[in-house]
Amino acid sequence: SLDDTRQTLTFNFRANAAVDTSTIIDQLGGSTLDEPGETEISVEELKKLRDENAQPLLIDVREPHEYTERNIGGKLIPLQQLGEKLEELDQDAEIIVHCRSGERSARAVLAMRESGFKHVRNLKGGLLAWIDRIDPTL
Repeated sequence: SLDDTRQTLTFNFRANAAVDTSTIIDQLGGSTLDEPGETEISVEELKKLRDENAQPLLIDVREPHEYTERNIGGKLIPLQQLGEKLEELDQDAEIIVHCRSGERSARAVLAMRESGFKHVRNLKGGLLAWIDRIDPTL
C-alpha cells in the first residue's frame, strides 16, 4: 500500500574477514526473516516432525569427513557444492538445512532463499544442539 514505507533492499558485499551476516543486518536495522522464526527450526521441532513421520528433506552442508564421523541422516551436500546442486532440488519442498553449529547452514538457507526456495529452514544450533538436547549418544 502507499502507507507502507518498508522496502526490500538486497545487496552483495565482500569482506576481508569472516562476517556474521545477522550482526550486519541487525546493524543496518533490517531482517533476514519475513516473520520471526520463519527461517529457523529448533532441534526439538525437528525431532517432533520425525516422530510424526513428517519427511522434510534434511540437507547436511558439512564436509564429507564430518558427515562420516557422525550424522543424523541428512543428504550430504557440502556448502561449497550447494550452488551447483540447487537445480537438483525441489524449490517447493520443505527443506531443513544443518551443519555442525548452525552458521554454515544459515548461509546456505540465505542462498537458497535468494534462489527461490520458499520452505527452507536452518536447524538452529546444528548437530551440536541435536547431540546436546536430543541424542547425546551421537
